[in-house]
Amino acid sequence: MERRCPRLRVLLLVLLVPWLWAGCRPAPAPILETARLSPKERDCLGRTLEETKGSFAYSIPRDWEFMEMDDSPFRVAVGPRLNGYVSNIRVSREVAPIKFPYYVDQARQELGRQTLTTGVEEDTRFVTVSGIVGRRWITHTFQSKERIWHAYYLFPGPGDAKIVVTVSAAQSDALRMGFVADACMKTMVIR
Repeated sequence: MERRCPRLRVLLLVLLVPWLWAGCRPAPAPILETARLSPKERDCLGRTLEETKGSFAYSIPRDWEFMEMDDSPFRVAVGPRLNGYVSNIRVSREVAPIKFPYYVDQARQELGRQTLTTGVEEDTRFVTVSGIVGRRWITHTFQSKERIWHAYYLFPGPGDAKIVVTVSAAQSDALRMGFVADACMKTMVIR
């Protein structure tokens, strides 16, 4: 005759049910750390754009929107039109089986070969508040006789993935957008 212990059964239920339930719930949205940003940086941040298929999330500028674009695998953040140009933030995820510093060198050489860009005018180390170390480049292009400012943020991703963020704005808005783009990219979380 087998003897069962009701207390053991209750204990197992108390321990297992929350564990099983946690496996059924979706993963929580990433908490973007903003405490280490200055009040001015926090003030320019808007909603969080989270891309689960791209394994990243970041805050977009205040009053900007997300848009689905046919030519982009991820949603694009778009701002208001200024001087005939709509500022935007685009993210791409590339797989390259090389170490991040070599990827950065190759990407910089490729960007230098493009005829529409002025080449990399500024190249700095960039660190997010969560500690991700990447690179930040500033370049310019011309579109319909308008000078367009671009900031590229390159981050190592999971495995062989590399995350490349391109922020574009009219040159007349470059000073403000440089500050806003840095604040947004400081919130980048990569999983």
